[in-house]
Amino acid sequence: MFFNRNRLKKQARVVFIVLAVVLSAGLILSSIQWAAAPSKTISSSQQGMTKEEMEKYFQEKIDELEDKLKENAGDTETLSELAALYMISGKVEKAITSYKKLIELAPDNADARLNLASLYFNKKEFSKAEDQIKKVLEKQPGNIDARLNLATIYFYNNKYEQAEEQVKQVLDKEKDNTSAHQLYAYILANGKEDYKTAVEEIEKFIELAKEGPAVDRAKEVRDEWKKKIEEKDNK
Repeated sequence: MFFNRNRLKKQARVVFIVLAVVLSAGLILSSIQWAAAPSKTISSSQQGMTKEEMEKYFQEKIDELEDKLKENAGDTETLSELAALYMISGKVEKAITSYKKLIELAPDNADARLNLASLYFNKKEFSKAEDQIKKVLEKQPGNIDARLNLATIYFYNNKYEQAEEQVKQVLDKEKDNTSAHQLYAYILANGKEDYKTAVEEIEKFIELAKEGPAVDRAKEVRDEWKKKIEEKDNK
């Protein structure tokens, strides 16, 4: 009754950098699910559900969609919805299998490839994630989500020059992209030890994001980088 198909599919999409946890050592993969939190994919009527009720609700919807696919295995809309539910409920392998099937049926489905990439990324299978993202960019070179995701993968693989190149392309198109400024700051600091420019970028992030835990952490990191600059100047 309250199941919102379009909202669920929209919420399943992710940008890796938004879901990364920023620590003093740099960007660290979060062990939490990569999909948006279930509370963001359901109606207000379901917000008060207990964990057990929510799990039951999702499982009922999964069972319903699985039965529907048995009647028509080529139903891409249902398959997309099911894959998103698997993803949100933490059924990683089933989500991967479903997104693979969806891509076989619709090779140009960018959302499916980005979601599959996020699942691979969460498993630290970076080369597989990179392959899916590059296929999206071949068809959609202006896809900002895909380019940020590719930059993040390069960052985790210590390919800082490539990561910087991708982030700059994003900022050329969207100069106020909050996630791009945040990621660029870490590329400069952790990858290139250019703390002065990193401070400038993290301050842009703080200005744009305004408030929240990520901003609080960014302020702490900014101060740490400023100390590094002072130490370097005093040598």
